[in-house]
Amino acid sequence: MSLKCPFCQSEQVVLIENNPSPTNAMASMASPATLAALGATVAKSFNLPPLVGGVAGTVLGGLVNILTEPEPLQPISLCFCQHCYQRFPSTLLQQS
Repeated sequence: MSLKCPFCQSEQVVLIENNPSPTNAMASMASPATLAALGATVAKSFNLPPLVGGVAGTVLGGLVNILTEPEPLQPISLCFCQHCYQRFPSTLLQQS
């Protein structure tokens, strides 16, 4: 049994594993620890206890993390044809 490219029908197909790992810049910038430090600094500037700003920042950072948490992605198996240089999902492979 050989695998054929759906584009050029070549048997020069290589399986490539692709495990996506999403990164969320908003969640990393607005982490609870970062916002706690920012909240403490802002609270000091308004003559409030830094503890109040730290707690508020931590709560806000936790909410941001919950709201911006991405859904887990399924690993995708990709294939690469060494003849026509096309990439395609393994679901399109033709078996002969």
